[in-house]
Order: sequence, then C-alpha cells, then structure tokens
Amino acid sequence: MPHVDLGGSRLFYEETGEGPAVVLLHEGLLDRRMWEPQWPVLAERFRTIRFDAPGFGESEPAAGDYVLADVLGGLLDALGVERAGLVGGSMGAKAAIDYSLARPERVTALVAAVPGLSGFSFRAYSDEQNARAEAAWKVRDLQALVDLWLEVWAPLGTDETLRRIARDCAKTFELPEEIDPPVPAAGRLRELRVPTLVISGGRDVQGINDICRLLAREVPGARLEVFAGADHLPSYREPERFNALVIRFLEEVSA
Repeated sequence: MPHVDLGGSRLFYEETGEGPAVVLLHEGLLDRRMWEPQWPVLAERFRTIRFDAPGFGESEPAAGDYVLADVLGGLLDALGVERAGLVGGSMGAKAAIDYSLARPERVTALVAAVPGLSGFSFRAYSDEQNARAEAAWKVRDLQALVDLWLEVWAPLGTDETLRRIARDCAKTFELPEEIDPPVPAAGRLRELRVPTLVISGGRDVQGINDICRLLAREVPGARLEVFAGADHLPSYREPERFNALVIRFLEEVSA
C-alpha cells in the first residue's frame, strides 16, 4: 500500500477514482477501513483518499504528540492535492475543522460527522465506566478498554468487522495522543468560511450532540442533519442515507 514519510514516520493511505478530491478522516480507535461503505460509492464521482492516522491501522506512530490537522496538510502536500473536500468522523472531523480554519483556501467543503472539537471538553463515560477504564489501564488490559470504548460509542452493537478494526487499533491506547492545535477551534467557529454539513447521531453521547448543535449555530451557513436512530457511527449504521447526503452536498457546493 502506498505511503508518505511525514515527520520521520510512514503514513499509509489509499486513493481511487477520478474527479474533485475528497479525503476521508476516520474516528478514534478505528482506521481507514471504517469508510468501506463509502469508499466505492464516492470513487464513482471523486478522487477519493483515505488514510490511517499516526499509530492507527498500518501507519507508524508519531514520534511524540501531534496535531492531526498538520498531518492532513502534510498528506495533501505530498499527494499534490491543492483543494479537497473533507469528510471526517469524530476525531477525524475535529482535525478537518481545525484544518478548514487554518487553510480554508484548500478546502472545498467540510462534512463533520459526529465531530469532536478542539477546545471543547465533555465527559462521555459514567463514573462506573471510568472506574472500569482505570482498572483496565492499571493492568494494561487493552481488550477491556476496547470493549468499553465500543460500549460507550457503539451502544447499538457491533459486527465482526467493526470489532476487528477496534481490536487492531487497541495499541493506540499506549501511543502519544493527537493534541489540539495552539489556537483551538471552539472559540473561532464564526470564522469558518467553508461550506459545512454537520451530521449527528440521535443516540450518540450528549457531548457530541452538543458540539453538533454548536457548529450548526456558530458556523456561517452550516447545515445540520440528524440521524435519529444512529449512535456515534452514522456512516456505518445508515450508509446509503449517509452516502447520498454527502454526495449531494459535495456536488451542490462544487456546482
């Protein structure tokens, strides 16, 4: 699989299709494979790129803490992509927002699905879940941490594919974390001048839905689409609806 060298580490990516560029940024504890339901569909209309964040999937870990938006910028430079639509989920959406604020001239459109937001903190785990996480971490029971992550973020259940991806990414619990940029996005959303679509899951954790509403309220012209029956994985729970929505939005803003 092709890769680029960024900061002394190899970042693995895939690309397929022709047309305007679209980059897919995955959620935490998952990797580029989470976009499999979108991959062939988007490739019918776009030059579609997906990659594993540092330490996830096949990509090598970063040498230390890193800003994922900077990694995205390095990948675009390495691939010669001047402008692209960004489709991100959770951690990936947070990075896409940060990059869109930093380099709006390089972003044609932003799709922020169940997004995190730099500078915005919230609590996802209950006291009991936090206690289990701390106990598992003390003995480095990474599988227990994976199971807990799935319990919180995928309460509607998982199939073998999703569980396998999460298990493969269990190593990321022990790696340097992706950090916020020096100037986080939370207080700058009114500065965002990129066509923006926000997608929320009605059964996601409260903090994520708070971010979705904040983006819809603060980002000029932003649209909010609620997947009422989905948890933190709307692209996986309702792929046909997700694909149609994203394609329509990307085509509208590029028309």
